[in-house]
Amino acid sequence: MMWWMSLVYFSAKAKAKYLKQLEGVLESCVISEHSVALARKAAQEIEARPEGEGEGIVRPNVDNFDEIFDVTLEELKDDSNVAEAIRKASSIIELKQLVADQLEAANEDHQENTFNDDDEDTQELVTTQQTLSLVDPISKTMMKDPVRHKICGHVYDRSSVTSMIKTSGKKGFRCPTMGCGYRKPLQLADMEDALDVRRQIMRYNQGSYTGNSDYH
Repeated sequence: MMWWMSLVYFSAKAKAKYLKQLEGVLESCVISEHSVALARKAAQEIEARPEGEGEGIVRPNVDNFDEIFDVTLEELKDDSNVAEAIRKASSIIELKQLVADQLEAANEDHQENTFNDDDEDTQELVTTQQTLSLVDPISKTMMKDPVRHKICGHVYDRSSVTSMIKTSGKKGFRCPTMGCGYRKPLQLADMEDALDVRRQIMRYNQGSYTGNSDYH
């Protein structure tokens, strides 16, 4: 995978991480807001209590307000559900969705980029192998006039193999293709036009080469 694709994936993952941390901060804010709301409600309930109505009901005054407030607040806390308040908070819901979207996008980009890299690498390998099949094993250049040896089946450029056979003298020139089992000196009389390879060279030059060849 290209280094910049790795960086994009890392950045997306890092963004999701920071959003997750922000979620924790928002939860703390929701808890604080919930506590403030309970305190406000406790004060309102105390203020609304009718004096002398009902057994045990006491109107607050300067001396007992704090005590009554604390008792009322604890009762409200016991009846409330902080976790539910966090779960229903719109800011938390929106942020959770944002975190999920970021993680999904990061994973999709990562998988897509990895797939594209693998596909490009495979295509490059296939193209390289196909191009090599059109390269003269003697001069290591693209063949122009390919000929095939009738016995071993390997293909060479006519000018290259002709030159090597003529300049090799009594020693002779053997097939240069690695792994070839034919070890006798090559003879021009054993060469024939490689028409299939010639057609593929033409297609390659025209940009429509497919790599289907009988060339060994």
